[in-house]
Amino acid sequence: MDWLISLGVHLAVVAVVMLIPLFVTQAIDLGQFRYTYLVAPSLGAPSVPAPPPPPAATHPQQAPRPQNLTTQLIAPVAIPKAIEMPRTVEEPPSEEAIGVPGGVVGGVPGGQIGGVFGGTLGGEGLSAPPPPIPIPTPAPAPVPSGPLQVGGQVKAPRVISAPQPEYPMLAKQARLQGVVQIEAVIDEHGNVVQMKAVSGSGLLIPAAMRAVAQWKYEPTYLNGKPYPVALTVEVTFHM
Repeated sequence: MDWLISLGVHLAVVAVVMLIPLFVTQAIDLGQFRYTYLVAPSLGAPSVPAPPPPPAATHPQQAPRPQNLTTQLIAPVAIPKAIEMPRTVEEPPSEEAIGVPGGVVGGVPGGQIGGVFGGTLGGEGLSAPPPPIPIPTPAPAPVPSGPLQVGGQVKAPRVISAPQPEYPMLAKQARLQGVVQIEAVIDEHGNVVQMKAVSGSGLLIPAAMRAVAQWKYEPTYLNGKPYPVALTVEVTFHM
């Protein structure tokens, strides 16, 4: 019990010590609480953005009311004998309508001299030009597979050089004479390249073939190109 009493005494003393300054106003400086000091914000501090304005109130638009248009027709009292048509005064065409001197009405500024109405001389029409008509090319002439035969457009080649055959000794002694026919092929250069005896005496054929082998002809041309030609050559032997 003694300690409780001592504790109460101590608490009472502390309370008295704390309450005395409250009753004595001179101990408290009340002047420092009369003014409020405001501190300006620093320049580097971020500024607080202003709140956005409230949204504008929207008013619903009313649909336009349909209007009833009525037309009243009035019958004429009498039919006039003549009806006068309104007359319009024709104005001279301006320079913009004409374009340039020498143009026509309805042109455009900067038009060509001597232009025509609705288009220009030498200009393109509204529709595309028709496609060109293909020209058929002639078929190439068939190329002959072998030597040409004399006849028709193929003429016999002209002889340039024709040495005479040497008369065989036995034929002279037998007083043998006659004609030897030889089928020969002349190449594109005019040389005799092939020979075949058709008729004639056996004593005269070798001499005739040796002579014909030395003959020279002009080349035979067909469509501007030389071709070999086949022909029959006659060699005559007479005393």
